[in-house]
Amino acid sequence: MRSSARIRQRGAALLIVLWMLLLMSLLAAAFVATTRSDLAIARNDVESARASALADAGITRAALALGDGNPVLRWRVDGTPYRWAFGGGTITVTIVGEGGKIDLNAAPLEVIESLFRHAGAGAAAADLAQAVLDRRQARPAQQQVGDDRATIDPSEPAFASIDDLGALPGMTAPLLHAVLPLVTVYTRVPTIDPNAAPREVLLSLPGADPAEIDAFLAARVQQVGGDAVPAPPPASIARYLAAAAISAVTIRAAATTDTGAVFVREALVQMRDIQGTPYAVRRWTQSVAPE
Repeated sequence: MRSSARIRQRGAALLIVLWMLLLMSLLAAAFVATTRSDLAIARNDVESARASALADAGITRAALALGDGNPVLRWRVDGTPYRWAFGGGTITVTIVGEGGKIDLNAAPLEVIESLFRHAGAGAAAADLAQAVLDRRQARPAQQQVGDDRATIDPSEPAFASIDDLGALPGMTAPLLHAVLPLVTVYTRVPTIDPNAAPREVLLSLPGADPAEIDAFLAARVQQVGGDAVPAPPPASIARYLAAAAISAVTIRAAATTDTGAVFVREALVQMRDIQGTPYAVRRWTQSVAPE
């Protein structure tokens, strides 16, 4: 009897030891998995930080290139891509002058309506354009001190940001996404600079002839330096175009590290700031990675 009891006790102890070993093995496996996961997250964070730093470097490099005293070396503001290797990765930069976009505070009604129609608004294009005009004509009034009359401050634009388009009645997310790259609030002029305008902006103008615009863009690519004779603007939309000095640009820098991490920075840069600095950043955002 005593021998049988001892055997049962030993068997129970062995079973407990085996369960403890199994539990410890599971805990060790979980610890290893968690450690590997943490290491992977840390590596991803490091690579993302590297890509972010490269994209920021691309923005700075582009801003400096815009102010180059040699017109041949000065970077273009018509969306021409610039690509180079740097810091264990590659950077691709495009620059678009705000003067090459449609100003929400100044463009004629017909241009705004054509823009919405080109972006896919269909029958709603006219109503959306009228909503833009209504907003421009109903800017917030500013009360003068000691005066009962309300006056409109001319320095306060109806659209302080292009994102204000999202507040228009009838605006949809897909339409807003299509329109935002084509508009600006920084020029305050009704015309568009043909030397900076992207193809989609030119195509969105009333009466635009795609073949004529493509021929103009091909001729524009051949221009070298800021002193080159500009190509004649497309006749079909010439009444909406006028050359202008570069005052503000949108710079988009896409960086890819050697491990495949991607980061895209977008900045709106105003040239020759009033304080005398070469440029001033007005907007600094992370953008959607290119496809």
